[in-house]
Formats: sequence, structure tokens, C-alpha cells
Amino acid sequence: MKKLLALLTIVLIVSGCSTSEDKLYCDSTITSNNLITKTSYDITHEGNDVKYVKIVYEYEEVIDETEDGVGTGTDGTTEDDDTKNDGIVDGKVGDAIDDVADAILDLAGIKVMYTNKLNEYDEIEGFTGIIDDNEQNKYKVTYEIDFTKISDDDLNKFDLDRDYDTLKKSLEDQDLTCK
Repeated sequence: MKKLLALLTIVLIVSGCSTSEDKLYCDSTITSNNLITKTSYDITHEGNDVKYVKIVYEYEEVIDETEDGVGTGTDGTTEDDDTKNDGIVDGKVGDAIDDVADAILDLAGIKVMYTNKLNEYDEIEGFTGIIDDNEQNKYKVTYEIDFTKISDDDLNKFDLDRDYDTLKKSLEDQDLTCK
């Protein structure tokens, strides 16, 4: 009889009947100045208590290779409305150069920001940060936060809440779609 009870207890523990964790996935995609920004949150919770959050930030600079910069296939002077002769490229060429420069500067700034943040967060217990993709026009960083290990003070740095309902509402208020 003791063997049967011990076996039954082991089966219940192994089968996972002791926990009732659920998952919630929230994401958004925004395109601005030739830069696509994808953000996703993969949340594990038990009831109203958040246990774990994985946050992925992905950035991609979109390079439109179908345009020659002026829309004419010429040397770039057609439709140039620069009448100041100040040596600054204007017109369609200038606009194209500005768009590319803005996207590159934005992506470069994003890379610097995350590098600094990862260095700042390096000593936080319960936090792991990984740069998954660091190419010329793509960048991806992943944050993994174990709510069972992270302190409340450190959790505040990420603008997250231990309460599932509060966290979900906060993400939806930031225009993320949750399912």
C-alpha cells in the first residue's frame, strides 16, 4: 500500500498537477522613418502573479532598392529645387539621403542605448539580457526577467508590475495587442 501511495504521489508531481501557469503574449509593430520596430512580451503567470517575462525588441532598417533616389533614373539633378547654391544636396536626392541618414542614426542610437542599458543591468539578479542579432540594418535584443528572483526596486527599472492584470493593462495602454 505504501508503494502505491508513493507511486501515485510521484505521478501527480511529474504530471504537473501542482502548478497552473498560464501564458500571455503581447506584441506591436511600428514603422517610422524606414525603421521597423517590433516589440513582444511573453508573460508566464500563475493566477494574478507574474512569474517570468521575456521581452524581445527587434529593429530593422528598411532599404528601398527600387528607388534611385530621384525617381527619374538620371544623375540626381532632375526635380532638384535647390536654388540657394549652398552646396547642400536638396530635392529628391537630398530627401533620400536624409531618410537613409535618419534611419542609420536611429539604429546606431538604439544600439548604443541598449549596450548602455545591458551594462547597467548586468548585476541585477533575475535579469538576463542578450543581443541576438547585430547586423548593419538589423538589431535584436532580448530581456529575460525572473520575477521570483528580481527585487521590487530592480523591477521598477523595467516599468513592469508583478500583478498580471496591471501589467496586461499597462501593455495594452501602450498599444500592444495581447492574446
